[in-house]
Amino acid sequence: MDGIEVLFELRELERNAEVVGKKAVVILMVTSHSDKDSVITSVQAECDDYMLKPFDKKMVAEKVEQYFPVE
Repeated sequence: MDGIEVLFELRELERNAEVVGKKAVVILMVTSHSDKDSVITSVQAECDDYMLKPFDKKMVAEKVEQYFPVE
């Protein structure tokens, strides 16, 4: 399976288990594919965000803080 297939499968498992809202898994797609079709497919598969390679620690930290803010 590639990443997008895994994403579709995870979201399907969540739907079947009636996992919704804040209980759903946060999925950040990390890829070197920046083409429009890959981004659109990931969004349609319900990824939470998309990060292109290359990335650095600061970028990762910002994404983590965005989805899991320190209170």
